[in-house]
Amino acid sequence: MVVGAGIVGAAIAHSLARAGHAVTVLDRGLPGAVGHRPFGALSWEETDALTREFVAEHRAGGSPMQLVTGAAALAMEPSLRSAPAAVAYAPKDAGVDPVGLTRALLESARRHGAEIRLDTPALRLTGTDGLVTGVDTPAGRIDAASVVLAAGTGAAALLATAGVRVEAALIADRPMPAGGEPLVGAANGVRGLYLAVAHPGVILSGAIGRKVVADHAWLRA
Repeated sequence: MVVGAGIVGAAIAHSLARAGHAVTVLDRGLPGAVGHRPFGALSWEETDALTREFVAEHRAGGSPMQLVTGAAALAMEPSLRSAPAAVAYAPKDAGVDPVGLTRALLESARRHGAEIRLDTPALRLTGTDGLVTGVDTPAGRIDAASVVLAAGTGAAALLATAGVRVEAALIADRPMPAGGEPLVGAANGVRGLYLAVAHPGVILSGAIGRKVVADHAWLRA
């Protein structure tokens, strides 16, 4: 069972289903609406001087990065509230559409036999004596040989229902483990529970999916 149908959970479900595992995915809703950025990237450093140095270093390395004014940056990206005088613009940078990718991964998982249950939140982890055997949902209990927790910022609350405590920071609605490293692997001291909580999820999702498959080879042994 994969709890969480964001980019990380979708990549895990896709990887597990393609590897031949019987997979059920739970999520409280649908992937959110985040747009595609095909037209470059804007960024800046703590000071204008550092931004100029940043641009100069990249240009020296062959990057087409440009130094633009704050007014130009605001014209390029109207959703910005403000911008400093000096802004770095990387015209060839592009971003994946996280929602489109998430939905494509979930559809791939479905085609490979996974059951996708959206609008089905996991209320608590179930089990006894240090063994997680499934989750409770509003529609009842669902059992699983392994529960992969990919619930992002909701992971800490679910882990608490199994007596597991994690230290995490929340930055712009992103799960940031306190140690700065992704939490990917079997939960210490709790059998049947696997953690997959990381930022940046879009970048790491593929590698996390492959690792989850490798770590669950015992299910098909």
